[in-house]
Amino acid sequence: MKKQFTLISALVLHLFFAYAFTFAQTAAPVEKDKREADLVELVKLDKTIKLDIRYARADNFVGRAVYPEARAFLQRPAAEAMLRVHKKLKKLKLGLVIFDGYRPWTITKLFWEVTPEDKQKFVANPATGSRHNRGCAVDLSIYDLKTGKPVDMPSDFDEFTNRASPDYKGATEIQTKNRDLLRDSMEAEGFTVNKNEWWHFDYKDWQDYAIYDIPFSVIGNEKTSKPKIKERKDFKKFFDQAKVSGGIYIYDLRQNKYSIYDRERFDRQFVPASTSKIIHSLVFLDSGALKSENETIKWDGVKRVVEAWNQDHNLRSALKVSAVWFYVEARRAREDAKIL
Repeated sequence: MKKQFTLISALVLHLFFAYAFTFAQTAAPVEKDKREADLVELVKLDKTIKLDIRYARADNFVGRAVYPEARAFLQRPAAEAMLRVHKKLKKLKLGLVIFDGYRPWTITKLFWEVTPEDKQKFVANPATGSRHNRGCAVDLSIYDLKTGKPVDMPSDFDEFTNRASPDYKGATEIQTKNRDLLRDSMEAEGFTVNKNEWWHFDYKDWQDYAIYDIPFSVIGNEKTSKPKIKERKDFKKFFDQAKVSGGIYIYDLRQNKYSIYDRERFDRQFVPASTSKIIHSLVFLDSGALKSENETIKWDGVKRVVEAWNQDHNLRSALKVSAVWFYVEARRAREDAKIL
């Protein structure tokens, strides 16, 4: 009997962890002793700062919108430095046009996954995160304040060619002049140009900030917005594969969103057999704390909220309805089980 339940224990634990990994979500790298995010929306600093957020449209290298809205943010010191650049350019009747600023980590992960290996020098590895994820990198160019049109540069934004290099020698004289004006102006305010992209600039204090995965929708909102709820009927396949019935709620803290399968079941307050009780049951049996799954513990007579609990139970029946009192009594009566 003991060997049999040891084998069952191993199989159940294997299945449990297999399903746990199925539902697990990868997250941004965690770094300690970093500054709190203080992200500022750039267009609120000066109404003449122009946005061209292509990641909120389909005309980008991914081929579809990856941002839910056309907005751009930076950490406050970087935003203020960028504003000083914009004000200096305004004296030349020019201004800054922003392609991207703070970027949630999940988008960096997406970029890495869809970019061919030979082009991955143009995107950040999600394992280490991007300076965009820290809110200290900005992609931008210059535009003419009078016409509203961008000035001529050696390449387009997000062009994965040699022309994107800030040191590219094959540009026209006017293209080189415009590119160097942007670079000189940004570097004078504490930014450093990316070696592969003339439009990409990192602020000097980027290492002081963590890698964030904050959605645009919650930046600057003092009140927590109502979470979104998405029905995930496709999760049914996992329960079918395991030949069990049930439901699941998954809450995404960063996106403030619930993913739910079989919501109606949860709304009925149906009591499932919880994972912790599966493990406790196996240990009770394997340790000999219960002689068998049919050993009965008498109900103590206390009326509880779930009617199915209010009766005598053995391990089989208690597990089926998650009768908490049964597990409490089993532990008290069998201290040698040493359940933690």
